[in-house]
Amino acid sequence: MNLESIIDILEVLSDKTYQTDLWTGNLKDEQSSFTEAVCILFDDSGLGIELDSGVFEINHSPELYRSICQFRMLVRDIDDSGSPEQTLKNPKMQEIRDAAAMLKKLFS
Repeated sequence: MNLESIIDILEVLSDKTYQTDLWTGNLKDEQSSFTEAVCILFDDSGLGIELDSGVFEINHSPELYRSICQFRMLVRDIDDSGSPEQTLKNPKMQEIRDAAAMLKKLFS
């Protein structure tokens, strides 16, 4: 599991201004999306494998385990098939930002 990658992407998922710039193409030479951020968090970092195998629950606090499982369910509720602006305006995005900020503290 790549902790640095997890913390970096939780920073993106907690920062509305950065999300807006990154997901709408306002950053020079950088473009991403909500879906890409979630894939980096759970797939590329190895976090999803540790969650699915039960290793994460064994090696981390119950609070962190519960929080990341709740976060995983929360991000599944976001439909990212529209425009970046639609994703950014989704009413659940603020809940995701708040949860990502809390998770970042728990992982640090």
